[in-house]
Formats: sequence, structure tokens, C-alpha cells
Amino acid sequence: MAAVPQFEAFELTPQTSSAIIAAAARTVCHAFSDDPLIRWLRPGKKSWSFIPPALMAWQKRRIYETMSSGRVFGIRNVSGVAIYDENARLPGVAFAYGPFKWKLWLSRLPTRLWLWLTAQEADGSDQNRVALMMAEHDATMASLDHKLKAPKWYIEVVAVDPDLQGLGLGKQLLRHVLDVAGPASPVVLESTKESNIGFYNKMGFQLEHVMSITDGKDTADESTVQMWAMIRESTKTM
Repeated sequence: MAAVPQFEAFELTPQTSSAIIAAAARTVCHAFSDDPLIRWLRPGKKSWSFIPPALMAWQKRRIYETMSSGRVFGIRNVSGVAIYDENARLPGVAFAYGPFKWKLWLSRLPTRLWLWLTAQEADGSDQNRVALMMAEHDATMASLDHKLKAPKWYIEVVAVDPDLQGLGLGKQLLRHVLDVAGPASPVVLESTKESNIGFYNKMGFQLEHVMSITDGKDTADESTVQMWAMIRESTKTM
């Protein structure tokens, strides 16, 4: 009988091997290959499941950019020796941003300097649509900040390798991020699929706001995308 795989959550840092960073980048690409927001941002482009060198470089840089001011978490299989070859993917990856901490900010200065000195790769997104998305995101986050009146955590990405979905890895990964955030901090995320709302509800999140973004060129369905802002309020009892 084959052994049941065992998985654990861990944190990726700027000191994590480049092979593991690359594996995390592949996971995000494959997990979001059919994502409505990604398709909307990249009209006419190939799915993220096709990863040319430029996209791979962009996705890895995105991971380092998150590390420069936030946190990157992963899920790894600890049942045996992991081999991080050119096709390897982590079982799960999450990007999260917590309240500002001087210690983290100072520890990531070399990463920010490296990012500043190196060129930015393009991912093929429509920059007008990126700007529209970010304007809606910023307005929503400002509204939530006003409501919460407390420093929040923001979870930008929760990605699970499509080949490993159904094993509870998304729950394990999200639970780890929530444990790091702690019960006193409200946590915010934006779901890009309505079908994921039920999962987040079970993890303690409630729907707060629905964002509808249209690129302004026309009102066809393919020119509009939605995101669902959700909150897990502080669970610390006074």
C-alpha cells in the first residue's frame, strides 16, 4: 500500500533556494491558468499554464517583490526527498501582507535594492485593465480600512497545484496564514472566483463587497470581471 503523503506549511524567504522559488512560481501560474481575472487582464494571450521564460521571470520577481514587504508561504511534501527540477511545483503557495514591522522591513532591504537595480519583465497584461483593477482594489481596501479601524492582514494569493486539489491543502495553507496573522488581526482577501466563496466562508470569512470592473471599451460580458472582497474579523475575545 502506498504511503499517504504528508504535507507541512513553511515560509519562503529571500534565502530560499532559487529552485524552490521557481517551483512556487509554476504553482501560481498553473493554479491561476483558468482564473477569470487573469484572463481578463491578458485578453488574447495564452493561458498561464504555458510558461515562457519571460512569464517565468516575471512570476519569480513577483514572489521576491512580495517578500520585500510581505510574506510568502508554501506547502511542501515531507513524505520523501523533494526533487526541484525544471518542472517541479510546490503543492501550495500564498502571498500575504501584515501590518508594518520594522524588523521585517529592515531584513528585506537587500531584496528591495536588488529589485530596484534589476529590470522588470512584462507578463503581457493589458496595462489599462491593470490600472482599472488597481483603482478598484485601492478604493475597496480604503473602505475596509475605515470600517475595520485596526491594522489588517491582506492575503493576495492562495494557490494550490491543480494536480493536488481535493487533499485539503488550500485549507491547510490558509489556516497557517491565519495562525501567523493571529486572532487579534482582521484578515482581508479578494476572491476572483464566485465558486470559492463557500470555501472562504468555512474558513471564517464573510462577503463584504462585490467589485465589478469594466474596461470602458464596451459593455460586453468579456469586458467585465468581478472580484469578491471578504473579511475575517478579529476573533480575539476581550
